[in-house]
Amino acid sequence: RVLEGLSMGTPLTLICAEEGMPSPKTIYNWMAEDEGLSSRIARAREAGFDRIAVDALEIADTPQEGVERIDTPDGPRIKRGDMLGHRRLQVETRLKLLAKWDPKRYGDKITQEISGPDGGPIQTVEEYRPTEADEAILLRIAAKRDEIRKSREAGEDAE
Repeated sequence: RVLEGLSMGTPLTLICAEEGMPSPKTIYNWMAEDEGLSSRIARAREAGFDRIAVDALEIADTPQEGVERIDTPDGPRIKRGDMLGHRRLQVETRLKLLAKWDPKRYGDKITQEISGPDGGPIQTVEEYRPTEADEAILLRIAAKRDEIRKSREAGEDAE
């Protein structure tokens, strides 16, 4: 009954809520002890997810007439029409559940790949270590900075 229910898209908690059924915890314990049962349940769930996807397509493709009562100053008015909002909610709920339950097949997977020149690997440098030439340049920059600072300070003192 568990495998049949799962393959029809019924969640385990609802199956286990039926009269005479074991608790979900018991099922999980059985799955931990029996790899064969665990794989059969996984396959049944996969079939159930496919069933839920088919149900979502059927709901989206099948208009469903509904009646809406609208109270107006002239009295109640009855409006008949497709229950588009209700059907949209049914489809969205199923798709969101599928994306959570089986994200690999039904989720919105977004990937981003970063590569180096010509699609090659990115080159990384562990740590920058200045060369003697770099150090000489840095010393000249520091000396020029100090010279400018002293020149500005001398100009401020003159004012």
